[in-house]
Amino acid sequence: MNGLSLSIGIGITISALAQIAGASILPMTRGLNQFAVTVICALCFLTGLGIMSRLIYSGVNLIPNL
Repeated sequence: MNGLSLSIGIGITISALAQIAGASILPMTRGLNQFAVTVICALCFLTGLGIMSRLIYSGVNLIPNL
């Protein structure tokens, strides 16, 4: 079984943490009416999804073979 490399593990971790940060900041946007907080929230989500999309594009299989 092939293990994940350190860089892939770090990428997945950073992606997950960025998305968790975006989700935790979301209530502070007050319905997306607080501009600065909304921008920070959007950047967190874009960072997390961007890193995950780069990992998938590079060929990382996120679904284990059963």
